[in-house]
Order: sequence, then structure tokens, then C-alpha cells
Amino acid sequence: MNTNQTVTKQNNSKYMTTKRKQQLKAKRLKQPFPVSSICRDDFEIIGYDMAKVDDGTMYQIASKMGDHCENDFGATLESLAEEFDLPKHKKQTEPRE
Repeated sequence: MNTNQTVTKQNNSKYMTTKRKQQLKAKRLKQPFPVSSICRDDFEIIGYDMAKVDDGTMYQIASKMGDHCENDFGATLESLAEEFDLPKHKKQTEPRE
């Protein structure tokens, strides 16, 4: 390998490194981040019985929460509880503080 080929190979290596950095930067710009988190207790507070609600349903609800983040958290929580047909407590409890 002559000197010109070595320099070209090094330049291509630098170019590919720069190109790879640009690809990673573009990917990072589109990476989603959680806006909020929810737990079963959030639903319990507003009167839903979460004892038999599985983690899969909770993940689905959390995903939809992200879709509705521009709305009021409480209203969205109530709406999603109804959409997922979550059971209400038989006796309405006083809201916890």
C-alpha cells in the first residue's frame, strides 16, 4: 500500500466515523422519552379497583397517556380507565391526599 492509499483509507475512516456520528445524532433526536409515569395507586385514588389489573394493561394505559399528554392528567386518567374498562370500587372512597 502506498502513501496515497494509506491517506485515502485514513480519510475514509474519518469520513465514516463522522457519518456514523451524524447517524447516531439523528437517531438520538428522534428518541422518545417518557413524559410522565402512572401507577395503580393513581387509579385507586380516583376510585378504581386495580387489584386484578395486569402489567400489560398498565403498559398500554401508560402508552396512551403519552399520546394524550396535552390534556389534563386527571381527565386523561379517568378517560383511559373507562376505555380499558377498569373496574370501579364497589363503594366510592374518599379521595386520598
